[in-house]
Formats: sequence, structure tokens, C-alpha cells
Amino acid sequence: MEYLNWTNIPQHILVEIFSYLHVNDRLNASLVCKAWSDCFHHPKLWSRFIFKFDSDVDNEGKAMTCVERYCDVLKDVKIYINQSQKVSRERACYVIDELTSLQKKKLQKFAFHFTGSNPLCFNGNEILDKLKNMFRHQAESELLLHLTSVDLNHCNIAFDNELFLIFAKHHNVLRVLRVQNSCLVDNVTPNSIHELVKKCPCLEELHTFYHCINSDVLETLAEKKSVPFRELSLMCNRSDKYNELIPSETWKTLSKAHPLCEVTMKFHSSMLHHKIIPLLCSGIPLVKLDLKIYGWLTDEIAHIGATFSSTLINLSFHTSLDWTRKAPPGLEPALLGLVSQCEKLRELHCYCALDIEVINSIKTLRNLDNFTLYAFGQNQDGRNP
Repeated sequence: MEYLNWTNIPQHILVEIFSYLHVNDRLNASLVCKAWSDCFHHPKLWSRFIFKFDSDVDNEGKAMTCVERYCDVLKDVKIYINQSQKVSRERACYVIDELTSLQKKKLQKFAFHFTGSNPLCFNGNEILDKLKNMFRHQAESELLLHLTSVDLNHCNIAFDNELFLIFAKHHNVLRVLRVQNSCLVDNVTPNSIHELVKKCPCLEELHTFYHCINSDVLETLAEKKSVPFRELSLMCNRSDKYNELIPSETWKTLSKAHPLCEVTMKFHSSMLHHKIIPLLCSGIPLVKLDLKIYGWLTDEIAHIGATFSSTLINLSFHTSLDWTRKAPPGLEPALLGLVSQCEKLRELHCYCALDIEVINSIKTLRNLDNFTLYAFGQNQDGRNP
């Protein structure tokens, strides 16, 4: 009877073992013998790849060799680039061009992340045009495998309606779309998001801006029956100044149609203070809230505790750029009221100084999994005890 050993182990088992190794460790292992070298090039091991382009870390752009050899088997691609470097932008564009040129694409998941700072006068239009071209040609390939997930949350380019209309036309099996970057200017209207939602019945998760949606978008989401809609993340900023607010009844309709739907809302520092409470109306299935509003938030905290007591799980807020400053008058009682009302609260991050008695009361009221609480310069950060 022949026993298995490392010299005759079946390839499918080796591939499974190799899949748990970092690519550099796989390369070292491939030098052991020819069988292991053949395993190194197995398509399954190259269906998912992360490209990192930063000349400070990799001046030669070694990741380029992957797209040249394994482009036709890539299914899950993430691209990280330091957009401040011209050579890194060019390498990322080359990868996108290679993916676009394939006649038989297998790409199903795609993410594009900026890791640096935008250079002077950089608008990213060249990258955006190449992305549009790739998304536009994806469904025209002979092997009809559509994208199911696109993540552009960290691609700080001003998006426009054309991008969303491309998704709507060519990728109707899209399940996850994340387009909530930190760019404060865009040319996206609710009409294009509405068209996307209508044409993508499998959509389960959407990250965008509050001013990019309206009641029609939420009502169309509520009408979706093919799959449950599970997650909506909205960024609120100065663009919401003149936008019509989504009424409570519309949010309740969405919650009734999709009871598992969870909403995350983030408020940028440019958001008008007086718009916060009207925007945070009842009926929103709000589970996570991030308020980067540098000002007094006493009324807002009280409103949040009373309105979202049955749903809120994670709350983060800033009252000042300097976290050592004392909490504004009335905020501590309002915060204690919120903690006592929100039974599901598991994370609390308060970036202002609180009385130690208040911190102890918070810990007594709720068994928080993660917290950031400051007591007059003393950090009581639950993440780093």
C-alpha cells in the first residue's frame, strides 16, 4: 500500500494548502519541486489577486507580472494605488486596460482604492474613463459573467450619472455597490440611482450619498422581492442643503418590505447643523451613526436616543477637533439618556472629555463591546485597554 507523502500528494490537495499561503510564501514553496511549481500556477490560486501600486514600496511594479500571465482567470480583483505618483497611476490604468481587453472575462468582484493624497490639479478623469470603459465592456464579452460586487468607496473621484447608468445597463446581477467616497463634489442625481435600482433586482447593499437618493429610490427598493435588501449606507454633507428630505413614511415602507435592512448614516463636518434632526426622522432602521460635526450636539444626542432606541448599535460623535475639551453643557445627561434607552448599543465612541462618573455610569448601564471614552485627558479606549 502506497502512503501519501509530500512528494505524491494530489494536486487538488496541494492547491487547497497553497491557497492559505501568502503569494511570497507560495513562490518559495514552488521552488521545492516541479509538482509544486505546477501547483503554483494553478488557476484557482490566481482567481483572486490584490494589486498594490506604490513606487515607495515596490519601485519595479512586480504586481504587473500577474496581470500579464493570469489576467484571464481573475475573478476577484482589488487595486490599491498611491494616486500621488504618476507611475502608480499608469500601472493601475494598464491593469484596467488589460481587464477591459479580455474577450472572455471571469471578473465578478472589483475594488479600486486610493491610498495616497490627490496631487495638485488631479481630477481623476483618466482613471474614471478607463473604469467606465471596463464596466461597459464587461457584459459584451463572450463568457457572460457579470460583476456582482463593485467597491469604489476609497476612489476619491467625482462620479457622474454615466457611471451608474453603465451599471444599470450592463450589470443587472449586481449585488453590492459601494460608491461613497470622500469627494464632496459629484454629478450624480437620484434619477440615475433610481434607474440602477430598477435594473438591478439582486441589489443587496448600496453605499452612496444622501443627496443621491430620494423617496422614489427607497420605494423601488421596497418593491424588490427577488432578494432581501440588507444594507444602505448614506453620507450626508453640504450637498444636502437644498435637497428634499426623505419622509418618515417612506423609511417605514422600506423597513416593512425588508425587515432585515440596516442603515448606516455618516455626517460630514460640512453638514449644516440645523439639518441633522430633521434628516434623522423616525422610521429609519438606523444601526450605525457617525457624527463628525464639530459643535454642540446636546439636542441631537437626545433626539437620537429617543428616536432610535430600538435599532441603534454603534454611535460615534465629535464635538470638537480637540478631544480633551470638556463636553458641552447638557451633553452628558443627554448621552446617559441615550445609553439607557438604546438597548442594542454595543459600540460608543465619544470624542470629548467626560466626567469619570459619567463614564462609569455608561459602563454600568451597557456592556459595550467597544468604546472610546475620555476622562479629562485619561484615555479609556475599549479597543486598547
